Amino acid sequence: MRLGRRLIALVVICALTGCGSGDHKAATTTQQQTSTATEAPPRTTSHLFAPFNSGGLAAGVTVGKSAKGYCWTSSAADSRPDAWRCFLGNLILDPCFSNETGTSRFVACADSPWSKVTRLVLTQRLPRGQANPGADDPTSGAPWALELADGNRCERFTGATGAIGGLGISYGCTGGGVLAGEPHRQTGTWTIFYGSGFKTTQLDERPIAEAWW
Repeated sequence: MRLGRRLIALVVICALTGCGSGDHKAATTTQQQTSTATEAPPRTTSHLFAPFNSGGLAAGVTVGKSAKGYCWTSSAADSRPDAWRCFLGNLILDPCFSNETGTSRFVACADSPWSKVTRLVLTQRLPRGQANPGADDPTSGAPWALELADGNRCERFTGATGAIGGLGISYGCTGGGVLAGEPHRQTGTWTIFYGSGFKTTQLDERPIAEAWW
C-alpha cells in the first residue's frame, strides 16, 4: 500500500510540474532562439530633395536666411542638373537648387536635406551650360546625404579630404564621424564604411536607412 501511494503521489507531482525533460528543453531552445535572433535592418529608402514647386519654394521648406549671390558651376555635392555651386560673398554654398528649367531668379541652398535653406537671390544668370548632365534616374550618382540605421546623419564632402584604408573620405557625419568610399548597393539594404574620425585606424560597415539626392 505504501508503495502504491508513493507511485500515485509521484504521478500527481509530475502532472503538476512536468517532470518530463521534453517541455523544459523546448522552452530553453525557444528562449535561446529568441535571444540570439537578430532583426534584419530595413531596406534603404531613396529620397529626392525638392525645394521648388510651381516656380516657388515648396510647402514645408523653411528659409533660414535670405541673401544675394551667384552660381558659377554645377554642384559637386549633388549630381542633379538642377543643383549648383554658388557664392555668398566668399562663402561657397553647395548644393543650391534651382527650378527644373534653370530659369529661377533665386536658388535654395541647404547644408543638408534636414536643415533650413538659404534663399540666394541671383545677381547673375545661372550658368546653364555648366549644369550637371541629366539622367533618366537621378539617383544613379552618389547621394548628397545619408542617414545610417543608427540615426547618424552624414553629408557629402565637396573638397579634398584624405583617405582611410585606401578609401577616400566621402562624407562627414554628426559627432565627428566619417564615411569612406561609396554606398554598397548590391542588396536592398545599402551599407557603407564608417569611421569615428579622420585619424581612425578602423572602418566598420554600417547599414544605411535613407539616401538623399
